[in-house]
Amino acid sequence: MIKKIFKYVLFLVLGFSIILAFNIKCIIRTLIGIPCPGCGMTRAWIEAINLNFYEAFKFHPLFLLAPILIILIIIRGEKCIDKYTKYVDVSIVVIIVLFLGVYAFRMYMYFPNEVPMNINKESVLFKAVNLIKSL
Repeated sequence: MIKKIFKYVLFLVLGFSIILAFNIKCIIRTLIGIPCPGCGMTRAWIEAINLNFYEAFKFHPLFLLAPILIILIIIRGEKCIDKYTKYVDVSIVVIIVLFLGVYAFRMYMYFPNEVPMNINKESVLFKAVNLIKSL
């Protein structure tokens, strides 16, 4: 299990390093211009670390569930929790449904003008559409 956790941590560190190196704030927003269900998560954690919990919940109200979801996904296939797999699976589904519900609400209420649910007109998709329109 330690090896598996190490692989996940290494994967996450490498992924975040690439994202930071290329200054990609959100892959989804960079490519298609609309926010993803996790948009605002990084800013929420930064605010929480600075003990600004009101601002943290404004950026993403479910930021505290993200590490729980990651842990559940990591431990899901482990032998030591075989008898709890059903509960882990249900928990994963519930958290994902919560994320999608909050995403739908935030898109309805705040898209396209309010941070972090604002539109990215500099995205690859917007640039491609504008290029095609100009032809």
